[in-house]
Amino acid sequence: HNKLSGDISKSLFYLPSIKNLFIGFNCFGGYLPLNMCSATKLERLEFTNLGSAESCRRYIWADSIFRTLFDGFVAGSRVKGEFPKCIYELPNLVSVHGSGNQFAGKLPAVVSPSLKEISMSNNRLSGSISQALATSPVLNEIILSFNRIRGDLEAFRNDADENFFKVKGLALSLRVNHLSGDVPKTLYNLDFIDIL
Repeated sequence: HNKLSGDISKSLFYLPSIKNLFIGFNCFGGYLPLNMCSATKLERLEFTNLGSAESCRRYIWADSIFRTLFDGFVAGSRVKGEFPKCIYELPNLVSVHGSGNQFAGKLPAVVSPSLKEISMSNNRLSGSISQALATSPVLNEIILSFNRIRGDLEAFRNDADENFFKVKGLALSLRVNHLSGDVPKTLYNLDFIDIL
């Protein structure tokens, strides 16, 4: 919310003790820095709507007879590139929020044992949900709606403990993807689930 613009500097990720990086809701453009995974002490990464701050929005109905009916806009800038899978493996990472950016990339096969939150909706992430992602003992928020995720929800099946996800307080949102198959019983009793 600071009206920052231009490219995201790769020097941010070389800072030896950076733990929190909150740069969402600005007007960034260009490409994701290739060295993001150099920030091994990073705990929280907030990249939500990097190019969609109010100051850089282009309103698509502003000069139209529909302006009183719709408040639609497009982002004035876009940060391009693949979101690196290695981010999810950073040893101290607790949360990664990067919704609303159109990032490409694959879902991680491995996640950090400290990772509690993944919120990456409204991107172009692909792949399938891995066993490591689904059954991480501390990951209690998986928000991946509006992506290009394929496959089924078998990674959430846990025949040994039907209440595993309820007990750990999992919030799960996977709507508007390319998922198919049955919903495992282990997901039936979640307090927050949004799949379809």
